[in-house]
Amino acid sequence: MNWESSLILAALMFVVALAVVRTEPRTRRWILIVLPLPTAILVYRWVRYKATWLELGVAFAAGALGYLVWWFLLGRRLPPPRGSTTRVWTKEDPF
Repeated sequence: MNWESSLILAALMFVVALAVVRTEPRTRRWILIVLPLPTAILVYRWVRYKATWLELGVAFAAGALGYLVWWFLLGRRLPPPRGSTTRVWTKEDPF
């Protein structure tokens, strides 16, 4: 078993899960199409080519466990994602 591949895939799954959960609800559908779907297709093709199904299972379990730990430690306390809070610094409104 290749642990390096498992760790990389687990980190990838963890980051994708965080990106999907922390997006605004109105843009979540587009994020689901743009981020996890292509990632899943590429991971599936790579796993099928390398025949590393065990690593994929371990990575999926580790990514899910990491996400659950993050959620219980930090994620529950974060406010829900809202609209853009980006402000542009101008001469009239210098914050």
